[in-house]
Amino acid sequence: MKTFQTVRGKLSGQILLWVLLAMSTTVYGQQSPITISGTITESGSGMPVAGASVFIENTSFGAVSDFDGNYSLNAQLENKDYTLIASYLGFTTQRITISITGDDLEKDIVLAEDLLSLDEVVVTGTGTGANRRSLGNAVASVKSKDLTNNGATQVDQAIAGKVSGALVQQNSGDPAGGISIRLRGASTISGSSDPLYIVDGIIISNSSNELIDLGGNSQNRLADLNPNDIDKIEIIKGAAAAAIYGSRASNGVVQIFTKKGKSGEPKFTFMTNVRLNELRKKIDYNTVPLAWEVATDRNNLATVEVERYDLQDAIFDTGFGLENYFSVNGGNEKTSYFLSASHLDNEGIVQNTDFKRYGFKANLTQKAFDWLDITGGFNYVRSISNDVPNGGINSAYGAITGFLFSDNSIDPTPDESGVYPVTSPLVARTNPMEAVDRFDFNQKTNRVITSIA
Repeated sequence: MKTFQTVRGKLSGQILLWVLLAMSTTVYGQQSPITISGTITESGSGMPVAGASVFIENTSFGAVSDFDGNYSLNAQLENKDYTLIASYLGFTTQRITISITGDDLEKDIVLAEDLLSLDEVVVTGTGTGANRRSLGNAVASVKSKDLTNNGATQVDQAIAGKVSGALVQQNSGDPAGGISIRLRGASTISGSSDPLYIVDGIIISNSSNELIDLGGNSQNRLADLNPNDIDKIEIIKGAAAAAIYGSRASNGVVQIFTKKGKSGEPKFTFMTNVRLNELRKKIDYNTVPLAWEVATDRNNLATVEVERYDLQDAIFDTGFGLENYFSVNGGNEKTSYFLSASHLDNEGIVQNTDFKRYGFKANLTQKAFDWLDITGGFNYVRSISNDVPNGGINSAYGAITGFLFSDNSIDPTPDESGVYPVTSPLVARTNPMEAVDRFDFNQKTNRVITSIA
C-alpha cells in the first residue's frame, strides 16, 4: 500500500507538471512578437532627442533612442492596451497608451522641456531657466507627494520640516491661524520678514486684513490654497533673490506651481480624509486646595479652603475634520485640462473654532502652434472661519490670556442670570470660558486667482 501511494504521488506530480506546461504554452501562444518603433523629437524645434529611454510599463521591454532620435524595441505582448513611457533628463516624461493587435506599431513621440523639475535648473524672475550652480542661490524643491501625505490643510503647514533652513512656526492653535515662514531668519524688528509668494508666475499677497484685532491670531491667506492642487514648490533662500525679484524678495521667494493637465485618457482622483485634532499636552496648574484669605494683603498669611478648577477644560476640546477632494485631468497632444473641486471642514482644539474652505480650480493648456503654448488658470476659493481670540500683552480679551491671568479658585461658569464672573481680579483680563462661549469672531474670504501664460 505504501508503494502504491508513492507511485500514485509521482504520477500525480507528473500529471500536474504537464498541465502547468500546457497552460503556460497556451498563455505564451496568446502573445504576439511585435516591433514598436518611432522617432523621438523635441517640442518646438523638432530636433531629435538622442539617448531617451523608452519602455513599456510593467514589462521588461525597452529601448534607447539613437543619435537620430530613432528607437525600436521587440516585445512579446498580449493583444491589449499598454502604456508606453518615454523619458529623458530635462524633459517631461510622456505616457502614451498603445493598443497591441499583433501587428508592428510605429509611434513617434514628442518630448517637451521641463526645466522646473531639474535638480540642476530652476526658474527665476528673468523668465529663463538657470543652472543651480551658476545661480548663486540656495534652492530647495518640495514635490506634490511630500505636500499631501502629511495631513496638512495649508501650504505653509505642508512645508514644515521639508526645507533646510526654513523655520515654520504656528502662531496659534486656531485651525485657520497664522503661520510664519522665515527663510533667512528675522530681518527686521518692526517690518515683515515674510518671503515673497509667487503662484504660477503671479505674485500674491499673504496678508490678512482684519477689522478687529484677534490678539495674535491673524490668518495666512495661503490657507486659501489646497495642497492637493500643487504640483511642486521651489524655495529660493539666497540673498541674491532680491536681485532677481526686487526688494520684495529680500526675505526669500516661495514659488508655487499648481497642477496642469496631461495628455491621455481622463484620469479621475477622489480622496477623503477624516481628521482628529487634540491638545497634545495640558500644562500644570495650581491644585493646592488653599488660597490666601486676602490676596492683596502680604501681611495676612491666613488661608482658606478652596476648590480648584482646570480652566483648560473650559477652553480646549477634541476637534474633528473632514476633507473631500475630486480632480480630473486628461487631454491630447493639442489640448490638456485639469479640473478639481474640494471641501474642507476642520474644527480646532479651541472650542467653537473651525475653518471651512470650498475650492474650484481649472487649468487649460492649448497648443496654438508648434512654438506657442497658451495656458490659462482659474482658481476660486471661499474660506469661512470661526475664531476665538488668543489675547496678548496689549489685548485684554482672549481665551489664552484670560487663562494665564485667572485665579483658578474662582468658578468660571456663569450664574443663573448668565453673567460670567471675573476670574482675574488683580489684572483686567477676560474670563476664558466667556471668551469661548460668547465671543463671536468670524472671517469670510472670497478669493480668485487667475493666470495666463
